[in-house]
Amino acid sequence: MHNAWLITNCATSRCHGGGDGGRFVLFNKDWKDPIVRTTNMLILSRTTLDDLPLIDFEKPIDSLLYQYALPKSEARRQHPQVRGWEPVITKGRTDLR
Repeated sequence: MHNAWLITNCATSRCHGGGDGGRFVLFNKDWKDPIVRTTNMLILSRTTLDDLPLIDFEKPIDSLLYQYALPKSEARRQHPQVRGWEPVITKGRTDLR
């Protein structure tokens, strides 16, 4: 997940790895470093929005992170409207590990 789509989509400089991501920031410099990976996972596991966790360990499909990665037509909770956002999880995509 971290390498396959978090770094290549969510943590880019045009999203949460740069100034356009609002207050939610992920680290993308030296992204292969275990400290950076651990820090990003801590950020994801400790962040809530409207009292909902980004990662729901009891019901992963309900995680905001998962819902925000889906196409808007399939998500129960859609990613906030932002210019340039595209779904990460699509039917034809197989490189999500």
